Amino acid sequence: MCGVAACSPMGPNDELLQSLRAAVGPSHVLTDADVRASYETDWTRRWRGEAVAVVRPASTDEVIAVILACAAAGAAIIPQGGNTGLVGGSVPREVAAGPQVVLSTLRLRDLEPVDVLAGEVTVGSGVTLAALQAHAASSGFAFGVDLGARDSATVGGMIATNAGGIHVLRHGLMRAQLRLSVAVLALTTVGLTALPVVLTLVPATRELSVLGIRFPWLVLGVAVYPSAWFLARWYTRQAERLEQDFTEVVESP
Repeated sequence: MCGVAACSPMGPNDELLQSLRAAVGPSHVLTDADVRASYETDWTRRWRGEAVAVVRPASTDEVIAVILACAAAGAAIIPQGGNTGLVGGSVPREVAAGPQVVLSTLRLRDLEPVDVLAGEVTVGSGVTLAALQAHAASSGFAFGVDLGARDSATVGGMIATNAGGIHVLRHGLMRAQLRLSVAVLALTTVGLTALPVVLTLVPATRELSVLGIRFPWLVLGVAVYPSAWFLARWYTRQAERLEQDFTEVVESP
């Protein structure tokens, strides 16, 4: 005789949860209702929804893995920083057509050294405003945006909402502090990633040339880099227009 181990049937979201645990580690996929509660409720307590899980990635690769897992399962992703917003944008919807996953950025807290010559610094989206201010101050700089919720508000959330704060008239809105749009980086990444894929799937393109210029260099020079440059210029002009509109509203009688 041989025994057969009994097992409970898989729930509708078990496969998604397994993929999320594989992406970020079991300890960073929160499914307990009591633990999820603070992530599912808006700071004002006016909005609340239910998530299948709260996921806390710690790197770009883990974020990508979470997005792919949610896309495969048809789950909505709710990015969340410090959850200090006042309009319900960082919590799950009360009524949703499918499963919802809160992607918390709180572990994305890398702080790269301040580039003193350029006056720039690269930080993770989960870095709090207070941490960024202290990091900049250690190199003799001050960050242009300040909020009362500086100890919990995150850089990613401030960019998403284009936060103003108490120094907005002097230094402008949050997006005015950015040097390059994430969209530009995304476009360039997609372009650079697609090129080797094309070369692999269509080997003939490796030897293809136009006017003596090899196909890969032609794509980079004619499509990828110019598109990234034009997108960067468009983003900069949009930010400048927004700043101008804001200034006109503030200065109008």
